[in-house]
Amino acid sequence: MTDRTPAAPRAGVDRVVVDLLVLAVRDRRPHLLTSAGAAAAHTNRDDLPSAVVERGGIGATADRLLVALTGTDPEQAARIGLSSAPCEPVIEDGAVRIRSAALAGPDLDAPPGWAWTPVADAAHGDAEPLILGALCEIRYLMATTAIAVRLCPPAFTITDLREAYEAMWGSSLDPGNFDRTLHRRGVLQALDARDRSSRGGRPAQLYRADPTAYYTTAMTVPVDFADHPRHGL
Repeated sequence: MTDRTPAAPRAGVDRVVVDLLVLAVRDRRPHLLTSAGAAAAHTNRDDLPSAVVERGGIGATADRLLVALTGTDPEQAARIGLSSAPCEPVIEDGAVRIRSAALAGPDLDAPPGWAWTPVADAAHGDAEPLILGALCEIRYLMATTAIAVRLCPPAFTITDLREAYEAMWGSSLDPGNFDRTLHRRGVLQALDARDRSSRGGRPAQLYRADPTAYYTTAMTVPVDFADHPRHGL
């Protein structure tokens, strides 16, 4: 996904605003970072992190917003780009609003004033199309790229990665098939380390991967998420 520069402002438009959707897996479900004071089952755009685009353009503004929110490094949370959907930007209250998204790992706590909200609960109100659109885009990207590793610890097991896919896709995946599929795609790098936290059995192999890598062949998504945006929520 690449950052896009919006067209010249229209009459009555005086600024460009980037809305940042930060997604993570919590309790094996997709969650979204929202204002801690967001009303239950009704999320507005004002309940999402946003910033007026300033120096450096849209991408740089979104990156600064993410750092301000999390105070973190790319190992904990990273922006994955802007919407590539062929649609008009939203114009609201004199602002052109552009969508951006980020994925966060399991150890990132919500900053003060914010909370991790299940996407199933957040995807209501006037922010519903924004949230479901971003989720749909990410779900499809997970089939062709290794971005799902952003949802895992820096060093992860195959089980960690499979559970991230299952949470975001809302479907169970066969462990054996998933293991073979991931290795065939050639993006995993085995580390000289094993996960010692599990009880019983042999400690699992730890891996890392370049989240920007593309798979040699796409994974098969369980459903058409464009037609079923709430699948698994």
